[in-house]
Amino acid sequence: MLQITCSTVARILDPILKQENLVMGSAYGKKKMKLDGKQKSTLHMDMIYKGESGLSFLSSLLDILLLKKDILNRDSLLGPLFKLLRKVFLDNWLNGDVLAKDEKRIEASFAISQTISSTLNHIQQTLLIVLEGTFSSLTIAIPLKDDIVNVIDIKLLVECARSANDGVTRNHVFSLLSGIAKVVPDKLLEHILDILAVIGESTVSQSDSHSQRVFEDLISAIVPCWLSKSNKKDELLQVFVNVLPDVAKHRRLSIVVYLLRTLGECDSLASLLVLLFRSLVSRKGSSCLGDSHSSDNFTSFAQREWEYAFAVQICEQYSCLIWLPSLVMMLQ
Repeated sequence: MLQITCSTVARILDPILKQENLVMGSAYGKKKMKLDGKQKSTLHMDMIYKGESGLSFLSSLLDILLLKKDILNRDSLLGPLFKLLRKVFLDNWLNGDVLAKDEKRIEASFAISQTISSTLNHIQQTLLIVLEGTFSSLTIAIPLKDDIVNVIDIKLLVECARSANDGVTRNHVFSLLSGIAKVVPDKLLEHILDILAVIGESTVSQSDSHSQRVFEDLISAIVPCWLSKSNKKDELLQVFVNVLPDVAKHRRLSIVVYLLRTLGECDSLASLLVLLFRSLVSRKGSSCLGDSHSSDNFTSFAQREWEYAFAVQICEQYSCLIWLPSLVMMLQ
């Protein structure tokens, strides 16, 4: 059986992490010349770590890490893996010109029908899964050592979620954040508003059942972190009310119902109703209240707005024992 140690993986990753960018084709297409031993060694390293071969090599290495779950002291790889995450997501490791130039010849280079961009996408997703698996294995090591906690970069993960071009990759980022919250929840507190904002943004475009489960897992992990920092549930609800107009109508209800369930419907429904009413007034202006000469006129006006319809829809999910006290609190 193949035995791999963390120190071996770290040494293999080191040359990749030292590259400012992955120079495509740097080891190819050059005129043949007689090379001495040192030059041959350099050329050999270029053929492994640069260009298409570098991408293929890195992809294979991460596939091995994904399969080899029995590697001891996996937490020692968190530092190099987070550095690699920054490279493959944010550091312009592959610029647009390189991608366009190599798009047509990637199939011949790798003998597989993949483009450079799809290979990079595979690397991003596999790396996120490897990191998630590593944190899952750390649940038995709580509390984590300081040197492990210090390399966890939540801000980077938020930036990765924002820069992700597809929902699958973004879901992997969210799953990783959920895993981190289970072992070191305090690490998320400083960035919790940014995390909530990117969750809210994702609900606009991701409406499949898997994304819903990932969303629910992350909310279940994030809400306790938020409440440990602040008991201001209104601020948490406001993040989602802000993005609700952009969310598909069939997704709004499930998102908010789950959020209320996590926060506690009895305590949070009144706050939500107030925020919806404020949203309606702020959009139409307070003059809409003065222009309505009777309660009937105002009711007729309000019923045409999405906030009113959604408030009614939310209240219909609960018995009068929950929504009636919430309405009374809202009116107060």
